[in-house]
Amino acid sequence: PVVMMADYAHDHGAEFTGFGTDGRFFGRLAESPVPFVSFWVAYGAANLLTVDNALVLDAPRRLAVVATCLLQGIDAGVLIQSALYRGDLRGKQRWSLPFVGLFAALAVQVGLGANGRLLALSLPGAALVIAGQVTVFGDRIRGDYFMQHGGKKNNPNPIVYSYGEPLFMTGWILLSLAMAYPSPASNFAWP
Repeated sequence: PVVMMADYAHDHGAEFTGFGTDGRFFGRLAESPVPFVSFWVAYGAANLLTVDNALVLDAPRRLAVVATCLLQGIDAGVLIQSALYRGDLRGKQRWSLPFVGLFAALAVQVGLGANGRLLALSLPGAALVIAGQVTVFGDRIRGDYFMQHGGKKNNPNPIVYSYGEPLFMTGWILLSLAMAYPSPASNFAWP
């Protein structure tokens, strides 16, 4: 819902204020980077909990996941999103490189659970999220076309039900399944 609100607001004319959009559709807070970054941090923090409700704070890999999620939230929710709002294609491209790198790092960090077997879920998951994002950016009203025209011209042929969405969601499901798998730090045993 957070991405949907920000994207809808921008695509339908909400003005960039320097920190999100003007709030005309969902309010200033919902259209700012705050919910986006917060949910990224919450997603990373979820890996600190085991299935038997233990909190794991002494596992460097798990703490690295939280740090990576924080950086990803800032990169995607503040830097890339601000470049998009300004119609700054070069800025979007510049910050998209760390986005891909951080997603790859997250996939490896999550995938190393269960002796690396979870890489079979996390790597394709990250690749599908990225592929979905690339596709959706191309299909949006104010996506790649908007930026290629200096933020002055909306996409005349946007695709609302883009195939980028199922790619994006399938990727998140795979990555989340990998993160949710019981780890050796847990005392959980399958019946």
